[in-house]
Amino acid sequence: MSDTAEDQFHRAMIAVYQNALRDCTQRAAYFLQMVGSQGGVETARKLLQSDDVERGPAALWECGRLDLMFEHLILQPKYAELFTDEEKSMAHQRLREYGYSL
Repeated sequence: MSDTAEDQFHRAMIAVYQNALRDCTQRAAYFLQMVGSQGGVETARKLLQSDDVERGPAALWECGRLDLMFEHLILQPKYAELFTDEEKSMAHQRLREYGYSL
């Protein structure tokens, strides 16, 4: 059984949820449910397309943990092959909107 970039990304998305819960008491049950049912990559793609994700980033911003935004994961070099240039651009733009610079 191989450990693909998609498998690693999926686990990283679960870790984002766990760390946000631990560090920011951010309960994102819908996020976790999506990751569990659709996988990390597909969840990231769908959330990138959605305008209804304001609560999560705002809570992470208040907590000082914008590094826990899933958009940050998308831009990690080891996951570059999983996302299009457009998707990475959207992730970068969303991070910039919250004042996070890479």
